[in-house]
Amino acid sequence: MGRLLNDRPDLVKLITEVCSDAEIMDLKTQQQEEGNTSDCGVLVCDELIRQFQGLKILSTEQCKGQGLNLRKSQA
Repeated sequence: MGRLLNDRPDLVKLITEVCSDAEIMDLKTQQQEEGNTSDCGVLVCDELIRQFQGLKILSTEQCKGQGLNLRKSQA
């Protein structure tokens, strides 16, 4: 089940298949420290929720160790 870590889908292709006029912006925000593979998803979700609500996006320093807390708030 699942896929290899390096076997990643082409997200831009998948997004544009669903919404052909989607505007994709690279926010150039580091999601996590190198080697940390457990928090990225929840941080991306949290940033998108905050952006939609017009709230400030947390910095890398503010996000440290918050993966589990953010995951609970998104459940």
